[in-house]
Amino acid sequence: MNQKNTTEINSSETISRILQFLQTAQYAEAEKLCAWLISVTNTNLFEPNFYLGVALQFQGKVQNALELFNQVLELNPQNIHVMQAIASCLDQLNRPEDAYNQLLKAWEIAPQDAIVNANMGAILEKLKKPEEALTYYDIALKFNPKNITALLNRGALLASLGKKTEGLEHCRAAHHRHPEHIGLVFNLADALLGSFHYEEALTYCETALAKQPRHANLLFKKGLILSCLRQFDAAHHCLAEAQILDPKVIENILPSIANLDPNVEVSLSPRTLYLDAMYQAQTKCFWKYRNDYIAEWQKAVLKPDSIDQVVNNLEFGFQVISLALDGEVRLKLSQNMADWVQEIAWLEGVPPFNFKPDNQKKIKIGYLSADFRIHPVGLLSRQIYGLHDKDAFVVYGYSLFNSDVKDDIRESIATGCDVFNNVSELSDSQLAQCIYKDEIDILVDMTGFTTMGRPKVMAMRPAPILVTYLGFPGTSGAEYIDYAIVDSVIAHQPQHWAEHLVFMPHAYNPYDNQTNNLPITMSRKDYQLPEKAVVFCCFNTNYKIEPQIFSCWMRILKAVPNSVLWLISGPNEVEARLKEAAQEQQIDPERLIFAPFVAHEEHLARYQLADLFLDTYWHNAHTTAADALWQGLPVITCAGEVISSRLAASLLNALEMPELITNTFDEYEDLSIYYATNTEARQAMREKLKAKRYTAPLFDTARTTRNLERAYKMMWQRYCDGLPPVNMQVIETDKVVEAI
Repeated sequence: MNQKNTTEINSSETISRILQFLQTAQYAEAEKLCAWLISVTNTNLFEPNFYLGVALQFQGKVQNALELFNQVLELNPQNIHVMQAIASCLDQLNRPEDAYNQLLKAWEIAPQDAIVNANMGAILEKLKKPEEALTYYDIALKFNPKNITALLNRGALLASLGKKTEGLEHCRAAHHRHPEHIGLVFNLADALLGSFHYEEALTYCETALAKQPRHANLLFKKGLILSCLRQFDAAHHCLAEAQILDPKVIENILPSIANLDPNVEVSLSPRTLYLDAMYQAQTKCFWKYRNDYIAEWQKAVLKPDSIDQVVNNLEFGFQVISLALDGEVRLKLSQNMADWVQEIAWLEGVPPFNFKPDNQKKIKIGYLSADFRIHPVGLLSRQIYGLHDKDAFVVYGYSLFNSDVKDDIRESIATGCDVFNNVSELSDSQLAQCIYKDEIDILVDMTGFTTMGRPKVMAMRPAPILVTYLGFPGTSGAEYIDYAIVDSVIAHQPQHWAEHLVFMPHAYNPYDNQTNNLPITMSRKDYQLPEKAVVFCCFNTNYKIEPQIFSCWMRILKAVPNSVLWLISGPNEVEARLKEAAQEQQIDPERLIFAPFVAHEEHLARYQLADLFLDTYWHNAHTTAADALWQGLPVITCAGEVISSRLAASLLNALEMPELITNTFDEYEDLSIYYATNTEARQAMREKLKAKRYTAPLFDTARTTRNLERAYKMMWQRYCDGLPPVNMQVIETDKVVEAI
């Protein structure tokens, strides 16, 4: 009896020591002590076996831990703690579905357990079921308002769902419940940063860092906030110190960096962090710092030493398109990026490719794009691949986008190509070798400085002629690109292009004229639109809307009292900001109506419900404008000086309706008001538009394809004749065309 009592006492003391080891992260010591206790007592005791599993798991011996937890569960089949431990191991082993099933068993036993519900939320997030995850976090907090897992995860999840206002409110409440919890302080600072409350975010970071000055994540977050406040020297100090404390801090906070090209040195510049953050603000229609943002861009581009080669360098080319920056600044930025691309392409060590001109064979055209899918480029260009003259051309498609989702646009493009390859998994050098082995004569980049673009491939020159076309509304800035296919409207200032220009006779872009544009049966009532009001429409994405054009719209609404503005729906915060901006200009916010996301076919058809499409300025509607015109909706645009501000004018010119092109904001407003208040004139103009769809060059896709082929033949002939690239004009004839 005395021996048994002694063993029980020793077991209790040993369990306490094991827990101390686990709590102080001394997992190896905990493992040894658990193993010893199991050896001298009953091996089926719950606690030493369970804690041994915990010690193994935290040492990375996850499979061993899983096997042990399963043994423990056999002896304790209703124990929800063991079930959750098993789920945790399965999650670590990248088996989230199995982890979910295990947690579901625990939840069925204890549906009111806050920890189980919080863990259910976490695993559902990993399974990309955010709305379900949110429900479980709410249940967890209902039963325990201080559950840390739910408090930590719920705010970030709300932000990712576009519910930033609700997310910020949650983070404030969570911090109030646990003011000392460093993770909740971090989340609150992050939510404030994401909502552009920079000064308040900085205050919380500094308060927490006063207590934990060596907290790498908080230091890094402070550096990001200081960058947004343009305190670049202080930001640099924080970012550098955070990286010294934890070399992986960048990947922890910016996980996308883990996928970067290994040849790219990650060096986060406060200035470029600021520029990227301000772009994110523009996408949310937060315009408070817009003028400072534009001024910083002017300074960064025109003083080459002040702009660093950073993580998202290539994204900047697209980010500036909607800003009030002139053609000189845009060209200089593109040249900076192209020079950088050429430098890192050289590091790949790919030897120069050699080519032999042959004017007696079919010309091999290689189209390189990440957008052979339901995307503006894919939608515009869908038909041209199959319409090419296969007696004169062989058409290759190189897809940079990999998706298992069935996409009719992608399938149609693939069918139209003679050869279609998914090359998304190839490295840049492998892709260049692939293109070279295919003996492509003219390689056409249709992505440029947009998402998933691969400009390094072009810098490696895997084909004798390199062309940029359609995907990026601006110059590549690259000396190694031979030609850009343009038209005289968008390229009215050739000095702002680095490439030699090939001018199409009409609009440079094609269109899928097989898209349905028959009269619709849907009504305005279906979209909460007033039946008898004038409906102005702009379905451009949020980042294209800027304060100057928005003020024009508000003045138009004021001049046309019985009218509404129909915009594409965005995150709740965007709609709230635009309504607030309308109210500031004495316009009833309810006159802004937001169109919900619908299937693409329905989206196109509902254009017919509007009266007039009001274009944005610095970055025009392009595919959106073409879609509106094809559906019979007139587009009123104000043509600017830069390329991206002349896209809609290019379309209207090729549609033979230049009367819808204005050149000043006053003209833009006057024309919009004229057509809105003169029903007969508007109806006559719409009838003209409907007829022009079938007679003007814009929507004649076969004609556009023939002109593209003329352009390719001109390029190829010069190359075969040993002549360098020059500017050229495509003329609708098969005779030899002189260079210009």
